Amino acid sequence: MGGYHNRAKTLRQKTSEAAEALAKASYSLDSFRTLQISEEAAISRRLEGLRSEVEFVSKREREAQDLYRARREELLSLGNGTNGYH
Repeated sequence: MGGYHNRAKTLRQKTSEAAEALAKASYSLDSFRTLQISEEAAISRRLEGLRSEVEFVSKREREAQDLYRARREELLSLGNGTNGYH
């Protein structure tokens, strides 16, 4: 009978360890699911912020190009197409 007791004790220990491992895995899974939900919510905010920045930079670049074009045309009209050296 001693063999059965030892076997039962070993099986109880293994069952207890497996239950503990399952609890830890479940906790980790719940944590990662919560993180996933948070990240999915944050993605739209981040994308909107990045799109806004790109729009701002593009607008500033267009304005700078327009200003450069206007100043260049003004310079060319003042110098009749020369650069001041001829």
